[in-house]
Amino acid sequence: MTTKAEVEKQIRRQSAETGSLSAALQSVQDFLLSPNQRSLAVDVFPSCHLAEAVDQLCRCRGMIQEVQPEVNLFCASSQHFFSSSPATTAAPASSHSKEEDAIELIEVVSLYVIPVPGNDHFYAVDDGAAQNTEAAHAMSSGEVHAERKRRDRECLQTTVSPNSGDEHRLPHCEEESDRSHKVAKTAADDAKTEGASTTAHVTDNATRGGLSLNFPHPSRHPQLQTACIVTVLLPSASSDGELDRHRNRFRMNDVIDFYGFQHFPDDQLAASEEDDFLRFSAWNAAELSKGLVSRLLCMAYHPVSSLHLRCAVSTTPLEAANVAERRAHALRYLSEHLTEGDDLTAEYVLLHLCAKVTAHTDALSVGDLPLLVTSPRLCAEEWSRKLRHITPVAEVLLSSKTLRAPAPARLTPRYNNELNFLQSGLLQVANGSHVTVDCTALGTQDGAWYEGMLALVHKQLLLLEYPYQTLELPVDVSVLALHAAQDLTALHPLFQFALCMRWDPSCSVSPSLVSSRSPEKDAAQSPSHASDAVRRYLNAVRQLPAKAEEVDESISSRASSALLEMARDIPGWNNRDPLLHNNSFSAATSLMRAHAASYMRSNFTTEDIAMVRKLEQARVARLGVDRSG
Repeated sequence: MTTKAEVEKQIRRQSAETGSLSAALQSVQDFLLSPNQRSLAVDVFPSCHLAEAVDQLCRCRGMIQEVQPEVNLFCASSQHFFSSSPATTAAPASSHSKEEDAIELIEVVSLYVIPVPGNDHFYAVDDGAAQNTEAAHAMSSGEVHAERKRRDRECLQTTVSPNSGDEHRLPHCEEESDRSHKVAKTAADDAKTEGASTTAHVTDNATRGGLSLNFPHPSRHPQLQTACIVTVLLPSASSDGELDRHRNRFRMNDVIDFYGFQHFPDDQLAASEEDDFLRFSAWNAAELSKGLVSRLLCMAYHPVSSLHLRCAVSTTPLEAANVAERRAHALRYLSEHLTEGDDLTAEYVLLHLCAKVTAHTDALSVGDLPLLVTSPRLCAEEWSRKLRHITPVAEVLLSSKTLRAPAPARLTPRYNNELNFLQSGLLQVANGSHVTVDCTALGTQDGAWYEGMLALVHKQLLLLEYPYQTLELPVDVSVLALHAAQDLTALHPLFQFALCMRWDPSCSVSPSLVSSRSPEKDAAQSPSHASDAVRRYLNAVRQLPAKAEEVDESISSRASSALLEMARDIPGWNNRDPLLHNNSFSAATSLMRAHAASYMRSNFTTEDIAMVRKLEQARVARLGVDRSG
């Protein structure tokens, strides 16, 4: 197990060899990202093991809920990297000269990271604890503030000496190591207490005074009612500024693995109750419970699901010979566990799950594939529960009750100017997440949620509301709309997608449309192993990099001809929607890309074009609706 002392020793050695602290930090980053070191790291979520891992390498896998806009400075030394803060470090040891132990200022960015909303498989939670989807609970404003003041008073009483003679020195409770053990112990105890006192008042507690953990959705487990403030060291800027555009690459909603050590900076542990300025920091951090919010000094990071860092992700590639078999297994799983034998619907759901946003052009997303499934037999909660077993990142259900929730619940994030934090909203989910919308009870006149949902579904943008402007954050979210009724006239126009599938378990389709079913191949697999295999397949497909080169001209011409032929030969296929993203031509093109991706191909071929035409003909025939008028 890698310890803080070992990393500090490595930094000292590499700095002496290279003469550069930046080069030493890069060497440490490469070392910590090695498979062996990553496998030994202690998880920050859940926080029940952090008390025993104060000086050990930790991993924080979570969603970036907010990025602090300001860039701060971190005091570092090649000789004493983790103890160079002026508030906690005594004079350098006599064995080192001032030149050898020179303090360097490194730019850092602070990130507020939370467990991925709607995720069940990233975290090793205690199965003995009662799992409760309504387990999100947060301290009230008064409780947190009172606890903060009590700890500050204890801190001042035990540290301030009348004979100190240093009026300008910031007060601190104890040395770094002692304080680390104490606060980590508090974190474990508070997290345990938090899990035992969960409540169903999610909406009120999630937004009260801005002092809660600010989750967009309730925790999937009581032990995941926690968060982490991650301080990331930014690479040094080169003289020509070449690295400037690569320095702060972190974006909200990205899922990242952060590797580092628990960190307890003085500016968040030593504020007097009279000094409001010292308590003013990102996310009102001084008011956050130290028992629920961990702090990590990140030495290395690895993206898991990111719209901006996609090329950096390394996943285990599928062998070409196994791709068709993995795809067939995924299709069989969906048909047996989700669509109850409806192979055509299973095929469309599979392509829907394989699609992803490949680009944003002029506020228009390219590549995603919204899907509408209708049937009187639909149960949105059941479908969402089953999809959660196979989605690579997360599955989030938005019911009509959720979308109509009264204040203070929000759909889109809004900046709280008084408390200096971005209040989360229900539409803030991790990049790569799957969102299931139960639109059965949403009438055609409902519109309170329209603007935010329109941006998310048809533009793949998350609206961020600030006092004088609304920012648009590009995202990558798959949206599945479920409508438990035959009559589509009662469906809100926003969810009348170009791809509408009528689910009918009694229907059988031609074997030429879908892969042949062979359940005997999966008989030896347990349901959990089968779902894990589907999740790994979907993860590999979604991490397939989009090639920058254009599609071959002949293939592009063939696709255009096929689209025109479908509009002419398939009655009711062309919806003539003026919204380009929801137009049948755009949806069919995304369908071709998704079909190619399901076979691990970056660009579609004539085979994909022909298969999409067959699928679309069968889908429209089942609908039996002529939309030509």
